[in-house]
Amino acid sequence: MRKFTPEAIASLQENEIFVFGSNMNGNHAGGAARLAVEKFGAIEGQASGLQGQSFAIPTLDKNMQKLPLSKIEESIIALYDFAENHPELDFIVTKIGCGIAGFTVSEIANLFRGKFIPFNITLPMEFTFLQGVKGFDNKMKCRDMQYSENSEVHHEGKVKCCESGLHFVENPLEVGRYYQLKDENSFCQVEGFGKIDTHDNDSKVAISDLKISAKLKWLDVVKIGFDFTMKKREFLVRKAAQNGSTLAAKDGSTLAAQNYSTLAAQNDSTLSAQNYSTLAAQDYSTLAAQNYSTLAAKNGSTLAAQDYSTLAAQNYSTLAAQNDSIIACRRGNTIELSGSNNIVVCANGSKVKGKKGNVICFVDFDNENNIKNAISAIIDGKTLKEDVFYKFENGKIVEF
Repeated sequence: MRKFTPEAIASLQENEIFVFGSNMNGNHAGGAARLAVEKFGAIEGQASGLQGQSFAIPTLDKNMQKLPLSKIEESIIALYDFAENHPELDFIVTKIGCGIAGFTVSEIANLFRGKFIPFNITLPMEFTFLQGVKGFDNKMKCRDMQYSENSEVHHEGKVKCCESGLHFVENPLEVGRYYQLKDENSFCQVEGFGKIDTHDNDSKVAISDLKISAKLKWLDVVKIGFDFTMKKREFLVRKAAQNGSTLAAKDGSTLAAQNYSTLAAQNDSTLSAQNYSTLAAQDYSTLAAQNYSTLAAKNGSTLAAQDYSTLAAQNYSTLAAQNDSIIACRRGNTIELSGSNNIVVCANGSKVKGKKGNVICFVDFDNENNIKNAISAIIDGKTLKEDVFYKFENGKIVEF
């Protein structure tokens, strides 16, 4: 679930960093800067960057005048880069510049707009701009509300996930849980902000304000979803490898966890988890999970999941899923669908088999990883048989 910076911070966990607004003199005399000195190790005279258990972003110059917003934005980008290079730390950003410096919330908030928020950054809700994908029917309607491309929409009143507000998913692959990935439906990249409420099972969010971009082809949704999942996988692996967690392992290890856990491992590991878990592994690993899970792995791995799961893998892996799951993978993979309402998208050299009602899509890439062709079909028991492996060859789906 997405977290937001609380109004008051009295203490920090060992790996948490307090991000505050400072001045170019490094004079931390008031507001959040004073708290950073008194409690979180900020250093007098140091204007920016990591210091103790805090991180300074200058918003005032040496004459205690407002810095140009472009300079503050450069510091925000530097923070994001630092956070991505230090996944073992979690950065809690306060309302920088909105106290003694005298900037408005909207002035500072706009500096965060259009940027992907690193997974270990927590922002005030007012600064949070979430990126993702929204699904619609073929007339761009959702919940009886009409939307349009390249527009902004505002919702008045209560925002509650699955009840009220404007909805989308941060993980693009999970949009298939709400709108099937097929040509009859519409999909757009979106950015949400304002009042925010999150879902406890997946990356679905409800929001008061939504900026909608142009339509995407559903294959584009799969591509950006795969990129998102692999980015999260990389972050989880790096974080677990550095923080020494009992659920992080290197070569030859075995991991097991129950609900709401995150597991990450490197080569030759075995991971298993129960509901609502996220599993990530590198080459030659085995991953298994139950309901509402997300699994991602690199080459030569085996992934298996039960209902409502999302599986993503790179080359030469084996993937298996039961009901209502989404699978996305690259070249030379083996996919087995044992339940109903599953969707699989795979690339050159892969083979797929499944039950009636499952959807399979083969994507043909050239040597420069550009899409040349794609074809999809439903396993109907006649044209495509149950429990028979199929592959993509010469522009057609044929038996393997």
